[in-house]
Amino acid sequence: MTSFITSTPCQRRSDLRATQALRHLQQRYIFVRKKTTSQQIPIQTGQTGLLPKSRDTRSDAPIIPGTNYCPWTWGRDDEPTRVPRSIVKAVCPRCTFFCRPVYYHHRVLVPKCDKTTGEKVWKWKERKLAIAYVYDPYN
Repeated sequence: MTSFITSTPCQRRSDLRATQALRHLQQRYIFVRKKTTSQQIPIQTGQTGLLPKSRDTRSDAPIIPGTNYCPWTWGRDDEPTRVPRSIVKAVCPRCTFFCRPVYYHHRVLVPKCDKTTGEKVWKWKERKLAIAYVYDPYN
């Protein structure tokens, strides 16, 4: 993770003091661009922070996902440049027309080049991934 946190410059500036100050800050911090109001996700009441509360699993829940109608399994969406690098998603290679995906919007950090400083800045993005497949004969 430490190699992921350190950033390489997009383009160098000529001011030596500013370059040294940025290098000093990059060694200790990650630059994250502030979210705009259109990107904010509403938080339910009773929830603290940006991440949802963890959920207890039921002991009688099936271990294998999917049904006979939609035999989906778990897969990974791996992208080395973002944080988190891999996200679990639902994959249904043998699904029929009647299987409909259920999507969830995951918030991830993606590196971008800042035009004013010329350095790498982490920006919030949303990735839409399927988390399950449901049988919908009336689709």
